Amino acid sequence: MKLKKLIINILIVAICFALYKGTGILFKNFLPSNSLSEIKVDFLKELIGAVTAIIGLLILKKKSVLEFKLEGFKEGFKTGAVMLVLSGLLLLTFIFNHDPITASGLDIVLFGIFTILIGIYEEVLFRGIFQNAFHEFFGEDNKKNVIKAIVVASTIFGLCHFFNLISGGSILSVTIQALSAIAAGIIFGAVYCNSGKNIWPCVLIHGFVDGCSFLHSGILSGKTVIDAINDYSIINIVSIVIYLAIAIYLLVNMSMSVSTNHYQSRITKNSIIR
Repeated sequence: MKLKKLIINILIVAICFALYKGTGILFKNFLPSNSLSEIKVDFLKELIGAVTAIIGLLILKKKSVLEFKLEGFKEGFKTGAVMLVLSGLLLLTFIFNHDPITASGLDIVLFGIFTILIGIYEEVLFRGIFQNAFHEFFGEDNKKNVIKAIVVASTIFGLCHFFNLISGGSILSVTIQALSAIAAGIIFGAVYCNSGKNIWPCVLIHGFVDGCSFLHSGILSGKTVIDAINDYSIINIVSIVIYLAIAIYLLVNMSMSVSTNHYQSRITKNSIIR
């Protein structure tokens, strides 16, 4: 029964991911050139991704994952504090040293919403569905199983970034991005557990981290998301090492009492298969 439930969750995630990536390919190949700015296209793609992820969650009858509660925000932001600080430093470098902004006022607003949509899409899909699915599969009666669920879901999250090769990402840059995403995914997984399985601290932290990264990469100055990814180089391995060190520390010091209580009350009662 556990395996059957896990397979259904994997299929739902795969369908949502395929719709998201398929939308990106359709936009790239069939929209008339210059009909929409790059930011508007990215916004529409992430909007569709967020909507499909939420629909997938509802199909699995796990709508409680979307419940907005102030409880857990403090613990979540405390867990993700280092990521917030590092991203804040990127934001400062953008403020004090950046190329002239060429984006329109509307595109700047859409960019802000776009970063939140990234957080919703990726956190709902990989923490709200995937991580919870592996929690159920491994069981959550001990810390080892919680860590296994986080690591497996985060590894899949990172590997999915290799699909950026289809969009024009270089092998080196996408590999660096994927490794960074695995480490960051583990941190987001720890944030999710330490916040009592409150998805919204994860969404906000994820959106802020990606937003600062894209700003620093020059998205508002004419570069595309793929351009930003292709700017990754060997020097970015330093950030991977830092993220990985943070991830290991968080896993070792993760609060089991918070995650276990919320797992029992918010997840097991909401499943497509009883």
